[in-house]
Amino acid sequence: MAEARPGLRRVAVIGVHGVAHHDPGATANDMSDLLLSLPPYNPQNAGLPCHKRPEREFDQFESVGIHVPLQPVCLEKAEEIEPQFKTIFRGLQEGSAKFARAIAGQKLGGERGQVGRAWSVKLLENYHGGATGNDYITTRLEGQRKTDGTEVHIYEMFWADLARPTSSILSFLLALFQLILHIPSLSRLAIDSRPDADWSWTTFQLLHRYAARVLQIVIPFAKVALLVVLLSAVPAVMQFNSRMPVAAGLGAAIVSGFVLFAMIATHRPLFRSRLPWLTVALVPGLAAAAIVVAYKGDVTTTLIVECWVIGLILVLYALAAYDTVRGGGVWAIGWLFYFGVLATFGIYAWYDGASKANLWTAQWLLACLRLSWIAFALLALAAAIAGLFACLRTPLASRGKAWAAARTSYLALALPAFLFVFITTLIWAGLFSVAERIRGAEPFFTDTQPAQQARWLANVKSFDLFPPTDVKNWDCDKNSSGKAMTCSEGGNACPYCTPAAPEHNYLAEVLQWSVGPACWVTTLITLAGLIVLVWWAVPSVLTEKFPPRRPYSRTGTEPPRSSTNRQAEWMGSWISRGLDSISFVTFLSWVAIFIVPLIFLRTGAWRAFFERTTHSIICLLIYVAGVTAVLAAVVRYSSPVLRVILDVDTYLRTHPEEGTPRAKIFERYVSLLRYVARFKGPDGRGYDSVVIVAHSLGSLISGDLLNLLNRQRNDRELSRFGFGPPATGETLIPITLFTMGSPLRQLLNRFFPYLYDWVRETPDNGDTEMGPPLREPPNQLDSSPGSALLPDPADLGVQRWANAYRSGDYVGRSLWLNEWYRRTRGGDENGSYPDGIEVVTDAAQTRIEFCIGAGAHTHYWDDTAPDIAQVLGQLL
Repeated sequence: MAEARPGLRRVAVIGVHGVAHHDPGATANDMSDLLLSLPPYNPQNAGLPCHKRPEREFDQFESVGIHVPLQPVCLEKAEEIEPQFKTIFRGLQEGSAKFARAIAGQKLGGERGQVGRAWSVKLLENYHGGATGNDYITTRLEGQRKTDGTEVHIYEMFWADLARPTSSILSFLLALFQLILHIPSLSRLAIDSRPDADWSWTTFQLLHRYAARVLQIVIPFAKVALLVVLLSAVPAVMQFNSRMPVAAGLGAAIVSGFVLFAMIATHRPLFRSRLPWLTVALVPGLAAAAIVVAYKGDVTTTLIVECWVIGLILVLYALAAYDTVRGGGVWAIGWLFYFGVLATFGIYAWYDGASKANLWTAQWLLACLRLSWIAFALLALAAAIAGLFACLRTPLASRGKAWAAARTSYLALALPAFLFVFITTLIWAGLFSVAERIRGAEPFFTDTQPAQQARWLANVKSFDLFPPTDVKNWDCDKNSSGKAMTCSEGGNACPYCTPAAPEHNYLAEVLQWSVGPACWVTTLITLAGLIVLVWWAVPSVLTEKFPPRRPYSRTGTEPPRSSTNRQAEWMGSWISRGLDSISFVTFLSWVAIFIVPLIFLRTGAWRAFFERTTHSIICLLIYVAGVTAVLAAVVRYSSPVLRVILDVDTYLRTHPEEGTPRAKIFERYVSLLRYVARFKGPDGRGYDSVVIVAHSLGSLISGDLLNLLNRQRNDRELSRFGFGPPATGETLIPITLFTMGSPLRQLLNRFFPYLYDWVRETPDNGDTEMGPPLREPPNQLDSSPGSALLPDPADLGVQRWANAYRSGDYVGRSLWLNEWYRRTRGGDENGSYPDGIEVVTDAAQTRIEFCIGAGAHTHYWDDTAPDIAQVLGQLL
């Protein structure tokens, strides 16, 4: 880098990346790439001689490695958010429920942004640092602009390492279930964050809370317990030539594994070499194998006991993984399920033998699952009615917020329920497909019938809680002569008559019971709603792969990639109408997940078609060997999408309380800001200004952190930014925030209106739909005292806030402009680069906003967006 000249400006640029995959250093490289492209390529200069074409503003950037010491956000004890009263079951509640009690007791919400800041404090208050080490290792890129000598240093705020599922099937499924089981917590957060909740809204919260708990805790643990029970059936199914070696080897592996785990868990160097470690671990395992060989009892029973021990390990792993993302009584309820199921198995094993006890236990678990789904649907329906009543009781001025929050709670409860059933059905079908292909297993599962002796249990499992009222002879499996009566003899009058053809497939019937006779109806209706969501995003998603491209003309005056105003406006209007349809999608999801299954609770002849169809679909899933291939394809093509959603979910997660993802992200971010604030160059001077360039979720992280720091103002190391006590003789360093594709208004304020009321008082589509697209933008943003133009840069402590967006960005678009999707003023065929963009500002030049044309959420950094590089150069 050229030697810095004294007295010239020195500017720090901090890049904050968004969702999806990012490598360390990629964001800083993107920033340098933008600046090295200045001035952007202009086709109109193509005919000029080389020596007359504009020179690049930067010659190079040099990399300097730095280690930034980490220290959490400074919080005062008085800022901590704690409930004003405690209950016996407080330990079973998760973060949003405790937060709802706290803000109700402290009467928050009188000041704009107060609830959102309190939520950040709630996620930070139990974190004391050190979760990811004591330093943040990154690089600084140093360059100097030739036109005015401005020295530019580029930093990167990298956080993608906190949420990055790999592409293996196991890690993909674990990440997927983490997401499915945490989305209901987000639905609770949307309504639990209301600060002025009255009794009707509190009732809504209570009903929704317990509906979410059934979906998040009871149903998943019942599924895990069912897996353990069916695992214990493997020894009775498989026909080994000699079972003793298998039992001995399995026993040795279990005991040695437990010993090794116990030694590792001590975190102490018990031995200095590997040989003693292996000896101490293997000797108990060999002893266990010897005991199994010497045991003269039933080897099958020994194998079943060992399978239950493996099931215990599975439960331990599931509880440990789930407790880190949810908490709230997970361990207690998980152990209650495991030992309750084990006790049931023991009772049946005592009276009927271990080989059949697992199947009886599985049927009881199916009954528990059936009742759990019914309870979940009834609680969700009651919550929906209570939410409707609570919204109608909300004052008209703030009813838009209430509707938006309630809509979020409905959608974020219905969709995870569908995804949970859909994914678990595919997994069970794959496992059952493998089970039926095991040698010797087919006769076992074909001859085994669901226990018809327990009539009420069979009724619960098949949804037959309300038999037809026109059936008078309920004990109709025998006719007047006492002989068994078939369905063909009894007609369709009674659903309990003995089938004429007693051909059963236990696995197929188990899976059919678990999904219910209406599963395919629910799937079709839900998919119809999802298709609506996908349909409005398709044009934008296609531009991610194929950015708008126009061919060169013969004169070479056309840019390689650009879009007209007509194209940009069409894409923007398409996305807006799709966002308007969220209410319709929510309605379809609710009907499919909660109303349809409740309708099918009533039995009758009309339900026979649905039962036969469901049975055929389930048998097809089991016998199709490609279920595993389908899962592999889902992993291959859905991992990028899951990674994007997981980033957002991770940032909003409330567990583990001692180190939430937001606490670790804020720690790294604020530590980097402290480093920038105290930086001194060789000439003894620091920075004259700081420009934060944030894309996508990075703009949300930046907004939340700056909002919190600006309100607290208690960090002495950040006093030069105005975030600490004023220091004598120090000049404040102004901060400029440059956001791109920001979801603050389009998603966060829309779905969490109480947490992000500092972004907009009434969320879009809260009570009215968005208007038609504008043909002409306003000449100036109205920021007069009575206009309440939000978001306000002063709330974040920044001098200027510039926001860029593409018209088809499905994540984030405008913050202040309403329905402006054109790049320039003028005709429909105008708007292509190098036409100058239409920049709209307020009178004080503190709010700057512009649309860069058609496109979606990515490609803000490449040659499709030369406007970004130009504006960044002007902000330096």
